Amino acid sequence: QGLAPMVPGKEASPADLIPVGFAADAAHHLIAHAFVAGTTFHLCSGATSSATLGELLDATMAAFERYRPAWRKRSIARPAIVDLDTYQLFVRSVEEAGNEVLLQATRAVQAFAYQLAYPKVFDARGAEAVLAPAGIAAPPVLDYYDRVVRWCIETNWGTAA
Repeated sequence: QGLAPMVPGKEASPADLIPVGFAADAAHHLIAHAFVAGTTFHLCSGATSSATLGELLDATMAAFERYRPAWRKRSIARPAIVDLDTYQLFVRSVEEAGNEVLLQATRAVQAFAYQLAYPKVFDARGAEAVLAPAGIAAPPVLDYYDRVVRWCIETNWGTAA
């Protein structure tokens, strides 16, 4: 029906997303060409390719306006970014009220809510150093994110695929 009314986190917190194709190519290359027992490589978008939570929300809003014209007419506001305590209170209130639309929206966010609330930055330099000579790099999140949101909208989050 729309976006969740709020998400936990901070506007400038990094949101590290990678496409499955990059993950598969990178993992294959690292295993086949750079495996060293005890070595850990972080497969992530890294400092140069990640986006902030605020940028992702803006990109999500733009994609919804582009790919779901009826949604645009309803003028749904961008989700508020709140602290974790506020978000948890909201979720409990929604569960107690039993509003099915809000329940669906909060359940969609629950899968990654704690990741948003506790932002982290991964050191991708080791993986990047090994992957760069092979031409494998994480694409900037905002370069492909629109297609991800479009697929979600067109398939009802994968249920109609």
